[in-house]
Formats: sequence, structure tokens, C-alpha cells
Amino acid sequence: MKNKAFVATVMPNGFGIGLAERYQPGYYPQVGFGTFSTYEAASRRANELNDKWGLAPEEACEIICSSMRKHNERGAAK
Repeated sequence: MKNKAFVATVMPNGFGIGLAERYQPGYYPQVGFGTFSTYEAASRRANELNDKWGLAPEEACEIICSSMRKHNERGAAK
């Protein structure tokens, strides 16, 4: 089972790639992949990277969603 997945993110100058970790809140920006003018372009690149890792779209989605849930849980606990 993989524990990390690439995800399209909003960056200061457009859209970029982030790395989400299973059950960890948020994501880590991956500035080395550059910026994209559209979310769709960043999302395509994130999907390509996940595919190169052998990560099925469903598994990538589960990892990303688990990260989002953790982020929301942390915010609700305040």
C-alpha cells in the first residue's frame, strides 16, 4: 500500500503540484514541478506522476481525501 499521492494545488502564481501523505493533514508543495496556468493542467500532471508510481486513481483519491479529512479534524478540534 502506498502512503503518498500527488495532487493539483493552488499556488501563488497559478497552480502546482503537492504531495499528500495518507492520514496527515495538508500537503507538501512540490515546486520542482513548476506552475501551470490551469487547474486541469496541474491535475493531469499529478495524475501522470501518480501513474508513474503505480498508483491507481482510486488509491490516490483515498490518500488525498484522508489528508483532507485529517486537516478538517484538526481544525474542528480547536
